[in-house]
Amino acid sequence: MGLETSKNAPGCVPPLSSFTSFQKPKPWSQVVSIPINKWKPELAEFWGFDHMEEWWCSKYFKVSKRPWSSFSVAYRCGSGRDKKLCSFTCEVLETGREEKLSGFVKDLSVIAFHQLIIVVQVILSRSVKLLVVNWKSGTLLGTYSFFYNREPCFQECMPSPDGSYLLCRQNFLLRRKCHHVMSFDSNIRVLYVKDGLCRRMFIIEDSLVLNCLGSGISFDPRYPSRVIVMASRQQDVTRGQISDDEDASGCIQMYDIHECQLLKSAESHTNTMIHHMRHTPDGSFFAVLCVNLSIFINCNVSVHSIQFYNSDTLQPVRTISLQGGISKFSHIPLFPMFSRNTDLVAISTGEQNSNVQLIQLPSQYHHNLQDICRHCIVGLTPRRFIDKLPLPAKLIAFLKYEVRL
Repeated sequence: MGLETSKNAPGCVPPLSSFTSFQKPKPWSQVVSIPINKWKPELAEFWGFDHMEEWWCSKYFKVSKRPWSSFSVAYRCGSGRDKKLCSFTCEVLETGREEKLSGFVKDLSVIAFHQLIIVVQVILSRSVKLLVVNWKSGTLLGTYSFFYNREPCFQECMPSPDGSYLLCRQNFLLRRKCHHVMSFDSNIRVLYVKDGLCRRMFIIEDSLVLNCLGSGISFDPRYPSRVIVMASRQQDVTRGQISDDEDASGCIQMYDIHECQLLKSAESHTNTMIHHMRHTPDGSFFAVLCVNLSIFINCNVSVHSIQFYNSDTLQPVRTISLQGGISKFSHIPLFPMFSRNTDLVAISTGEQNSNVQLIQLPSQYHHNLQDICRHCIVGLTPRRFIDKLPLPAKLIAFLKYEVRL
């Protein structure tokens, strides 16, 4: 049951009279379709989405280095002006030691944005340093360094929900697009931020050596150390090595990185490249964006489909085909995007003239009064304001889907 939007005001927001308590779209049906050039933070927040604001900041981050290893981080706000986020020095908070940056700084960028931390990548002449910074206090929490021989190993990083763990791997697409190189680093590093260092716990080896985009990684927001990896071959998580079984097919793995223990595995149901994965805010589903990647040097990408899986059983729930033309690189990481109360998912092919479709998701938590109240509160309150509500800590955790009452 879709809603007509052709006669609405600019922004394709339907009038309030279009909604009644008895007119709820069926699960997996389209609610509204919005041109992608109108999908701005204000409109996204109207529909109950928060991720757009985080992406808006991370896309326009600018890092500048001052003398004596002092850094300043700014971001481009909606008005087009640069706004200071934080500044920090290379003195680590826990130990008091100063992280030395020897050599010429070739590149500075923010590769991870979290509600508590940011990860700044510093490309030096012979090494790469990752600086984990508490952007609210402007303090350096930990560092991690590794060396390279020829081309810089541009990284992509994913913090855990509480910011204590980091999953780090090479951003092969960016490296190949910028430097036209075909070599790769297939290691997925599991780091733990403690005592001023990012301690490497173990390494997972990605088996898809052609593009290193064949595995998706996503933290389950309900558990601080539980992560799901959708890989192209069976992996032994506890040893960080690929299985020698030639008959092993693509699989999904759930494991606890704190205990270094494989919890569950299941077969994946895709034979295409995986660009990225994303969990719903309540952790009930995770979605996989599958793409068609050109093997040529221009790295053309077109979106193939979006697959939805149950986070507990790891079984497929739904597949939405999105065959389209060449997608813009800036749009691909945006989708799928889930609303705060897991009512809607926003999907798009990422083409310049494509539309953003809002799809109704099946209800998961409307079984009692507590869940209904949480659904209403979260739907009307952006995530950045949840902690500021005048409620006990247990209720705040309940609104974040961290505990059950």
